[in-house]
Amino acid sequence: MEEDYPKFHQKLEALKVTHFNSNPDDPVVLHRSDIINQRGPFKILQNKDRKKKFNKNLLTLIGETRFFITAVVIGKKKQYETYSNPWHPYHLVLGFMLQRYCGFLNYFNCVGDVMSESRGKKEDKLLASAYGHI
Repeated sequence: MEEDYPKFHQKLEALKVTHFNSNPDDPVVLHRSDIINQRGPFKILQNKDRKKKFNKNLLTLIGETRFFITAVVIGKKKQYETYSNPWHPYHLVLGFMLQRYCGFLNYFNCVGDVMSESRGKKEDKLLASAYGHI
């Protein structure tokens, strides 16, 4: 699968150039909330035809790509109702994700990287602390 990533990356960057004029000096980052709310470079998705074409191209790219997905879902309300001093839900999810990812890497005798999306200075600092604790 290692050889699959460069191909995927090249196709993803081409998709961003095609739809959003992305360039290496100022790359477009596919943030879900920005895409859904059509903010920033995704404002052009307010045009129904452009949105339809982007969605089709993105789904085609995903459909042609070999990858594994690991998902963790947490019920924040239930967590806060159940525990008197619960972990921050995102930090708890990070722990679960790391467990599953490390298990995956161990199973295939591989190594890998972990990268978290930036959320803000305060949140990033808290997440880095939780990562260090884990």
